[in-house]
Amino acid sequence: MRGVLEQAWAPSLAHVFSSEEQKAADGAEVLRSALGIPSSVIPGLGENDRSATGFLPPPEFWPVVEEFFANPEVSVRGWERAADAQARVLGAVREGLGQTSPEQPVAFVAHGGVGCLLVCYLKGVKISRSEEQPSAAPGSPPGAGGGYYFAFDRGSLALHTDWQRIDGSPAVEDS
Repeated sequence: MRGVLEQAWAPSLAHVFSSEEQKAADGAEVLRSALGIPSSVIPGLGENDRSATGFLPPPEFWPVVEEFFANPEVSVRGWERAADAQARVLGAVREGLGQTSPEQPVAFVAHGGVGCLLVCYLKGVKISRSEEQPSAAPGSPPGAGGGYYFAFDRGSLALHTDWQRIDGSPAVEDS
């Protein structure tokens, strides 16, 4: 998250919103404290509800994630449906935008799956893992990258940039 502070647009941020999940809250705190801006938690920015299964080890987790994105209208193993999660995330983004002045740039800090659902909406495409952030390294599962952002217009919700690495380095392509 400290890499965000090196982006030319970072000093213009007026507010940061995050989910209540620890990694997202920690990331928002980095921006809040360094930039001296307010931050707010919006629970709707959280990842999809997977409480029906609890923790799944990676070999079991990634195939279920694949099914979650491939069948957005279906509850996979009791998880929140992707279509419902997308609607919740979009509502949370609109809630955050409604709390700030239209001319104020803001940041939303959440997990990659949340971003994927939002990017699909912003692009007007079907929910799909193809819109996830790039992988961290060759052979990593899609979406396991971390350290990415995208930008959109807060009025029209038009996507300005697709996934960009926070540190400015080139994205690693999936192999």
